[in-house]
Amino acid sequence: MEYTNAEVEVIIWLNNYLKSKEDRLINIQHKYRYNYNNNQHIELDGFGDGFAVEIYLASDLKGAKIDKVASDILKLTLLPKDIKRLFVCREEVKNRLQGKSWLSYAIIQNSIEIIVPKFTEETLGNLIIANKRNRESILRM
Repeated sequence: MEYTNAEVEVIIWLNNYLKSKEDRLINIQHKYRYNYNNNQHIELDGFGDGFAVEIYLASDLKGAKIDKVASDILKLTLLPKDIKRLFVCREEVKNRLQGKSWLSYAIIQNSIEIIVPKFTEETLGNLIIANKRNRESILRM
């Protein structure tokens, strides 16, 4: 799906961002199944080198989208404390998540870092189009 390609773009950007920030090569893999508690697992958008990543590319939190974000944040809270938790989103979403809500409290309490990638306007436009097409294809199913 096209959304997966958009997520791969974000993972590539994130690897480069973390390399400059952490001063070491970070190798986050796209789509990862983190196993815990015997046969249970969490599907993550990215994982590697002690980092867990969830990606949310939509520009708002209207309607059921807040449930999607809450689900992604909840997944990150289930990980061991020694794994750095990253939630990648757009600036508009970051601002909403830093408000006064139970979700923003969960983000703070679980040391989840919110990252907004710095993309060119063209790349950001392509990511938005891919995200929209993915939503439309899911609705047609």
